[in-house]
Amino acid sequence: MSRAIQQLRRAVREEFRDEFDTDDADLGQDLENDEFSQASRYLVFTHRGNGENSPEFSIEDESDGTIAWLATAVPALEALRGGTLLLVDEIDSSLHPHLLEVLLGAFADPTVNTRNAQLVFTSHESYVLSPLSEVALDPEQIWFTDKSYDGATEVACLADFPKHPDANVARRYLLGRYGGVPRLAPNTFAALVGNVRNRG
Repeated sequence: MSRAIQQLRRAVREEFRDEFDTDDADLGQDLENDEFSQASRYLVFTHRGNGENSPEFSIEDESDGTIAWLATAVPALEALRGGTLLLVDEIDSSLHPHLLEVLLGAFADPTVNTRNAQLVFTSHESYVLSPLSEVALDPEQIWFTDKSYDGATEVACLADFPKHPDANVARRYLLGRYGGVPRLAPNTFAALVGNVRNRG
């Protein structure tokens, strides 16, 4: 089962928590039971372009990107409605950068986010830092994490770095100016491929 479907199942379960006779301990379990079927059997998707003859798709027929969007959008709507905090790990997983912009824009827009909901997420997607992005994040909102050689996680805020008003933050990030990028060892990888080849 794809990670995106698992995320959507958790999101649907949270959305319909009151509809089921389950306790909080059950909410952490993966949805391999009838409860998800009760909530998801009504999710039917049609695609534009075929008019009335458009075939119907179940959630399992959809792409990981569509499922990831639903898995993120459902709790995002709930957070915006309730003024709560939403935490999302690797928000860019299977999610198009423009959809990420829609989410960030909703939380940043005071006419949409009237209850001061907050979105905290991790991501490897540098697009939202680039000049191409329509959402302007403040330097204080951007934090980089880096693993030290002893395995500890170190954090640094973009606001702590010298300001470059015309600099492309995304490019500087990818070049490693802020940390937060993996230490690459392509020679090791190539050597391992060579070792496998030599064994064959």
